[in-house]
This record gives sequence, C-alpha cells and structure tokens, in this order.
Amino acid sequence: MKKSLQKNSTALLLILATGIVPGCQKKTDAATELERTVKTLAATPAPVAPTTPSSGLPGPTVSAEVGQALTAFKSGNYSDAIGHMEMARTHPARTGAETMAVQDAMAAVMADLYTRAANGDAVAQQAIKQYQENRNRH
Repeated sequence: MKKSLQKNSTALLLILATGIVPGCQKKTDAATELERTVKTLAATPAPVAPTTPSSGLPGPTVSAEVGQALTAFKSGNYSDAIGHMEMARTHPARTGAETMAVQDAMAAVMADLYTRAANGDAVAQQAIKQYQENRNRH
C-alpha cells in the first residue's frame, strides 16, 4: 500500500512540476525533441547572454544549454540533462519562442525519464529523485 501511494505521489509530482498530463500530449522521443529544439534555437537569433559574475564573459546561451542537455541525455547522464534543461528554462535572456521550445523539450525529457523509471531504470529513477529534491528546495 505504501509503495503504491509513493508511486501515485511521484506521478502527481510529475504532473504538478512539469504540467504534463500523461496521455494528453503527443508522444515524442526525448532525444528527437531535444534535437529539434537545438535546431530551432540555432535558427533563431538569441539575445546576448548576461555576463557571468566569475569571468565577466557572456554565459552560455539557451541553445548551448539545450545542446549540452542533448549530449548528456544521449550519454545516459540524465541528471546533467535535466540540469541543463533547467538552466535553459530559467535563462535570464531567453525569448518567448525559446521558452516554448525549451518547455516542450523538458516535457519530452521528463516523460521519457518517468517511463524509463517505471520500467526499472535506476539511473532515471535517481535523476527524477534528484530533480524533485532540487525543485522542493526552491
């Protein structure tokens, strides 16, 4: 009973944290969605990224963050992929179009990870747990 409640809580957290309602979005492979987002962002002029306090140089663009998320996701480093997607999603110099593209990609990544986790993928389970812990801290 407790395990079932925990599983239902996890699904509810997914819905609340990402706005994803299972079955209500078109099924998209996460890597494909990330690749599409990288292409979309590369074709869109990006605003100048603010400088990073430590270096005084411009920080990574939204496109660069999504590109790093794609690389991490494809290599199975799901926690890093989520981290880069969060950086892209909260980037201070993002446009409306970038926000929408990143949100769609994040939804695909999280849906993929929840499917993997439900099928017993321990790395996906750990990435989701870490993501939820980070979201609860903020």
